[in-house]
Amino acid sequence: MGAQNSTQMQYEKQDRNIEEKLSDALFSYLRIDPTPLLVTKSNKILWINDALEELLAIGLDDVFQLDISEVVIDELPTIKIRNTQGKGTAFHNTGREIGVHVQATPVGDDTTVIKITPMSFEKSESEITKYRERLWVLANQIKIGVFYSEAGARIQFANDAMAQIYESPIETLLGTGWIDQIPPKQREKVERTILDTLSGQSSSVEIKITTLTNRVKDVLLTLSPIISNDSKFGFAATAEDITERLQKEQEMERAALYDSLTGLKNRISLNHNYHDLIDQLQSGTINSITAIFCDLNNFKTVNDTYGHNAGDRVLISFATALSRTLGSHLVPYRYAGDEFVVIGTDLAEEELRETLSELRRNTSLEISFGNNIIRTNASFGYHTTDSNKHELSELIAEADCAMYKEKQETRATREGK
Repeated sequence: MGAQNSTQMQYEKQDRNIEEKLSDALFSYLRIDPTPLLVTKSNKILWINDALEELLAIGLDDVFQLDISEVVIDELPTIKIRNTQGKGTAFHNTGREIGVHVQATPVGDDTTVIKITPMSFEKSESEITKYRERLWVLANQIKIGVFYSEAGARIQFANDAMAQIYESPIETLLGTGWIDQIPPKQREKVERTILDTLSGQSSSVEIKITTLTNRVKDVLLTLSPIISNDSKFGFAATAEDITERLQKEQEMERAALYDSLTGLKNRISLNHNYHDLIDQLQSGTINSITAIFCDLNNFKTVNDTYGHNAGDRVLISFATALSRTLGSHLVPYRYAGDEFVVIGTDLAEEELRETLSELRRNTSLEISFGNNIIRTNASFGYHTTDSNKHELSELIAEADCAMYKEKQETRATREGK
């Protein structure tokens, strides 16, 4: 009798071992099964496989013990006592909705295995392949970069223009190679744009890339969301090299806002910046604005005696000395001819006097021109306002009057009056 009991216990133990091994093997198989699956108990999610993780961009930690309705809404009967199937809606992690077929199979103890199959396109695989190949041929004829990804930032296709922009073989761009060539600070911008795109909105971003030949380029990326025939989300994108365009825009802006001779900001720039300062004065960000008016003494004599080339040399030398003398909180502008304006904010009286003293000393110049030495200096006057109603023309006129008064006093002193 004892031997019989021992044999029975061995069989039971062996059965349990076989069941455990079969259970482990089954779950391992179901985890890598290409069909998206989940297991619920009393409508609470207990387990999902890799295919469902990829389909909805979720992990088990995200959905464990969530009600099934937060991941899939289906049209199946509330009580599932046998294998039932119907249509439903699954929710991607980005918020997008996916139409799916749902099949629920009860396995006991309120536990259900649910199979989720995305609704696929009606076209056959061969038709889709032909369609894709035609698109690739067309994409390679386009002069701007074209690429697409069916999963995250991993590129499945890139055209020849994309390779030219990156100065890289197409093979190195596939996968995530294109992201690797974006500097870290720029990469964050791209990743945010990709997330916006995967949530369903088209997005654009300007970035700098470093090519395989170590050239830096400005590139405009435009991304649009796509959904593949198996309901995986990705994006289609264009990449446009805008380096030359940005350089031309910068050149045009510089031509509009900077003096071509001296390199200083010009009168148009002065007007724009003054309006900004008035806004700051009105908001209380600053308390006062000061204009220093500068005028080269006897400049007409230089032009008449040595010619306009000499006059240009004097203007350039004076502008250089002016810029070197001023601190970063004082901005010089070429106003007109031999007249210059310096704008500063919240300048104390003592600081102003010290600045004017340095300007008079550092802009008294001896300039070589051919066999001649041209000696030049300038007169300065300033005016400060704390009113946001003060017009720029009024402020400069008052600084000009102060400068003219200084000229008269200097001339009188020189003549001994």
